[in-house]
Amino acid sequence: LISFSLILLSLFDQNTESITKYFSIIFFLTNLVFGLFEFLNQDDLNQDGGNLKRLLFRYKNIILKGGSEYNEALSKFETKNYNEAGKILSDLILKVSDQEHVFYSMAIKSFVLSNNEVEVKRIIAIWLNKEDSIFIDYNLIANSFCSINDLENGLKYYKKALKEGLDELSACFNIGFIYNLTGKYEKALSIFEYLSNKKNNFTTEILAESSYSNLKLGNLELCNKYLQEAINIDPNNAHTIKNLSLNFWELGEKKQAIETFQNLKEINPSIFNIEKLQFLKGN
Repeated sequence: LISFSLILLSLFDQNTESITKYFSIIFFLTNLVFGLFEFLNQDDLNQDGGNLKRLLFRYKNIILKGGSEYNEALSKFETKNYNEAGKILSDLILKVSDQEHVFYSMAIKSFVLSNNEVEVKRIIAIWLNKEDSIFIDYNLIANSFCSINDLENGLKYYKKALKEGLDELSACFNIGFIYNLTGKYEKALSIFEYLSNKKNNFTTEILAESSYSNLKLGNLELCNKYLQEAINIDPNNAHTIKNLSLNFWELGEKKQAIETFQNLKEINPSIFNIEKLQFLKGN
């Protein structure tokens, strides 16, 4: 407080020497840094402000305890050795007592990308059963279940994310997406209509999925209208490509449909994996 008062005084007093101003600022910042370290080193994490304190304490432990191993995992991840990255991170979860969600998130993503379904489910189960977790990314968990074609659990955890108020619009869109995949087209369409009236960052996806809902409900005019709008915004969007391929199929252009659908593999492997079985089943 004293150093902060000196700064204010020096800023408003034209007669104050420049060196006094610099000294005041350095003194204030030094006190702030030492105060932060003192705060992080407190043993009692259950007093008022416990959540913030616990969060800062855990990030300190990530740097001090898990830094080198986490960096090794990141290196494996960047070189596409996803399964190896996942193994390092899953070991780190068990070794470091003050885990943060970054370990879980990266471990799950690594195992999803290496198609290791068993490990995806194991890490998710550990995270969900951890009683003192500050934050559980239910959207990430739902995405991961969908990526291994477990749409039932995907829907369950998108609904959980929605209930918890975590990235609500995204969770809501993905619930509609799963309804489309599982044949509940009217439910899907009602969600997309609701989202179209909200400010969001996925207008193209909403239009593309609305097109698919209308296609399956026999509303061909609306289907073509929404799909054309989606193409006009972003012709390379994964949802747009998927629904364009389905339109080709409905028109009997099966070779064109399959070639278009294959483009998904390069643009968005996750959506390609989710849709592949549904596409084959439906056609």
